[in-house]
Amino acid sequence: MTRQLISILLENEPGALSRVVGLFAQRNYNIETLSVAPTEDPTLSRITLTTVADGVQLKQIVRQVNKLIEVYSVKALGGANCLERELVIISISDASSKQLDSVIDFAQSLNASSLVKSDELGILQFVGSGEEVDHYINCINAKLVELSPDLRIAELVRSGVAAIELN
Repeated sequence: MTRQLISILLENEPGALSRVVGLFAQRNYNIETLSVAPTEDPTLSRITLTTVADGVQLKQIVRQVNKLIEVYSVKALGGANCLERELVIISISDASSKQLDSVIDFAQSLNASSLVKSDELGILQFVGSGEEVDHYINCINAKLVELSPDLRIAELVRSGVAAIELN
């Protein structure tokens, strides 16, 4: 079973999202990430979600979601035919100013940006694919441990995946 990326175009109306999520719950599929927003047409919304499924399960999910009345289209995305991005915001506290400077410099070498830096707090932002975000988090954790075994990420917030088909 692998991570699957699904894009759903549906009516922008109350209850539409809950029916899609309910379908996943009824079939015992877990939604790992979820992002929902109106499209260029204000009457439509796009749900982009990730789940773990094999090929047969993915086909079943697409078929079942497509049966919902509010749904206009469902696509399984992935590989070279789509561009995906995810945002992570990391807060680091209880570090010295010198340690924060070191972490911020390191983060910026990984193409992250520093949003806040004070004497007691550093907040970093990184945007990339899900795999790139996972790698970034691991690198920041390793850097913190390198600076001091007591340093940890104070808080981590990830957005859902946003994806667009390249065809």
